[in-house]
Amino acid sequence: MNGYCLHGECIFLVDMNEEYCKCELGYAGVRCEHFYLTVQQPLSKEYVALTVILALLVVLLCAGSVYYFWRWYRNQKSEKSRKEYERVTSGDLALPQV
Repeated sequence: MNGYCLHGECIFLVDMNEEYCKCELGYAGVRCEHFYLTVQQPLSKEYVALTVILALLVVLLCAGSVYYFWRWYRNQKSEKSRKEYERVTSGDLALPQV
């Protein structure tokens, strides 16, 4: 089994009667043949600023939409009551005869 594991330690599992590779950090696979780059870079200030600006724009867009629909609903409601008022005051309703 010498040289079976490319980047790791060869181990024989007695209970299972098979060979196993214990891979070094950054390697994976049956024979430790795959290298995984695990470097993570911190977020840049520009990326953080862009994320904050986009989040604020989304919040403002949502607030503006809610305000617009609230005004539209209120306008529709007042227009309906205004039409009802005009109908009552113009005499369209049949008044009871005395």
